[in-house]
Amino acid sequence: MWTKVVLSLLVLQSLCFPKAIEAQESKSLVIPAVDTFNLPLHYSSDGNAGGLLSITSEPLIHLAPQDERFVPWLASSVTTNDGGKTWRIALRENVYWSDGEPLDTSDIDFTFDLILTSKTFVAPIAVELRARVESVAAVDDQEFIITLRKADMRFPHSFLTTRREGTFFVIPEHVWDGKMATFSTAAVGGGLLDPLLGSGPYVADSITAAEATFIRNEDWWGAKTGLSELPEPEQVVVRFFEADEDAVEALKADEIDIGIEVDFATFEEIRVENQNVIAWSEADPIPWPGHCPRQLDFNTISPPWDNPALRRAVAHFVDQTRIVDEAFSGQNLPSPTLFPLLPGLKVYVDDLVSAGFAMPSAANPAQGDAELIAAGYAKGDDEIYEKDGEDLSLVIHVADEPAIDAAAAGVLAQILTDSGIATSIDVVSGAELWAWILPPGKFDAAYSWLSCGSVVDPFASLVRYHPKNAVEIGVRSPGYDNIARWNTPAAQQYGRIVDEIATRAPSDEEMLTLTRQAYDLISQEAPFIPLVQEARIVPFSTGRWKGWPTSDNPYAMPIIQWGQFHSMIHSLTSSN
Repeated sequence: MWTKVVLSLLVLQSLCFPKAIEAQESKSLVIPAVDTFNLPLHYSSDGNAGGLLSITSEPLIHLAPQDERFVPWLASSVTTNDGGKTWRIALRENVYWSDGEPLDTSDIDFTFDLILTSKTFVAPIAVELRARVESVAAVDDQEFIITLRKADMRFPHSFLTTRREGTFFVIPEHVWDGKMATFSTAAVGGGLLDPLLGSGPYVADSITAAEATFIRNEDWWGAKTGLSELPEPEQVVVRFFEADEDAVEALKADEIDIGIEVDFATFEEIRVENQNVIAWSEADPIPWPGHCPRQLDFNTISPPWDNPALRRAVAHFVDQTRIVDEAFSGQNLPSPTLFPLLPGLKVYVDDLVSAGFAMPSAANPAQGDAELIAAGYAKGDDEIYEKDGEDLSLVIHVADEPAIDAAAAGVLAQILTDSGIATSIDVVSGAELWAWILPPGKFDAAYSWLSCGSVVDPFASLVRYHPKNAVEIGVRSPGYDNIARWNTPAAQQYGRIVDEIATRAPSDEEMLTLTRQAYDLISQEAPFIPLVQEARIVPFSTGRWKGWPTSDNPYAMPIIQWGQFHSMIHSLTSSN
């Protein structure tokens, strides 16, 4: 009798335990991390926006990628009444850290004091805030005022929202005060739990060399105040992998819910093994456009390419569709303007296309020939244009990584050679291109992404070609801005328009008109030529969770490391 009972219990156990494990896994969101795990202090390295801190820490503001709208989070309002010199920010009421302590302006004051005075805070977001913020003063427990060194109507958009370059997170004073040295030397394990304390709906539970586990905080302030319901995943697991290939295999086996960024061939391999995997778009092309469209940048003061007619001729010869087809196998989009094809910029791109200032996806060789002939060039016996006995030639510098850039530059070079401009590519390391070729102007042309910046507002990309940053060849361009060295009378007029844009809020009704006026000057002188979008593939698995950001529902950027965790986690629902 006892034998039968025991055997029955063993059978029941063998049937139930796998189901229990499966049920637990179905309630977990599993995120990969590929590198040797290292937890930086807040603002001490580039990792503060994408690491474990972003799971427990919440932003002041989300920025809706569909438009320029603020989505208040820790902050309830952000206002200025003096043209952006001072910003008055109100925190929500009844916000608490996960240990029950209130989050108020004393924490804001503490955070900014560290950022403005600490020599160990060297992350880009900390450096940028130090350069711009003059002082921060608490009005009361809920409101504080940020005074800038110089008026900036885009300060909240650029530095207080979730962003690619690093997100501003508040530091809990009662946890961090006097303990920075201790936290900076903490070993993997329990010593890392305290510096991960935040206000978000997840609390750090355990950290090992293999993974970090966060459990849902059932007392999260956001659910209590009605800001948002508790997210569905009961725990979040960050699993550490030694190599990209290991993370790819885990996604093939549906062991993780988000994949690392991959190329199209690898994505296809994953889909063969795991039919639950999706990308940004269901239809081709599947990649997310990204923030940094590729373009051909000219050195506008290097003869003969200091002649706008020659640059316009190149623009007419460029066949964007051929680049997409031959270099990307169709898995990309042509770039009609310098802007990424993101929802928040669509109204500007559409307006520029309607105004006739956009780059066509097909070549117009007859117009290109006309530009060169008018400039005094004629084709020789070898079908290459020449003038005064010299062939018209062009060297395009391009980085070796990502490899797709060199492939696209190669297609571009062949297109231009076929059109009568003897073109070659010079493939160099990224370090050489970005340190020793582009900044000092030692190039005629480069395949790059020097207009990168705008996401919901055109200013960030437009200001990169302001003539105030034009320098001579041999002098390093400041911050990679206006590496084209564009400083003609048209460029000066362009700069005045961009200065006017700087005084306007991103939502100002004149932004569309001003952007059109600025781009008219770009199209006339072609200091750069838009080519293709960035094309980034970040796979998601719908095996356990659905509601991922896609082209049909672009509520967030698909790269979770860019401060997108809280947008995603509150949008996911169980697939079962």
